[in-house]
Amino acid sequence: MGVPSLALASRKPQRVTITIPWSTYQTLIKESDEQGRSLSNMAAYWLERQADAMAPERFVASPRRQHTIHLDSQDG
Repeated sequence: MGVPSLALASRKPQRVTITIPWSTYQTLIKESDEQGRSLSNMAAYWLERQADAMAPERFVASPRRQHTIHLDSQDG
């Protein structure tokens, strides 16, 4: 077997670490408990929904920065 192509490998889910406000964390915990989801799954769902809602011109993946996530902060 050969090495998987880069295009195929980049489609796998990616692990990221982020820092979020305490209030967001509490809301995430509450929602994940209410929906019976893991914290990780709930966070991924929220991020995916936000990415889908963003206008294409605001969410452009740069080939040199494939793992960078740009989020608008409401806290400033």
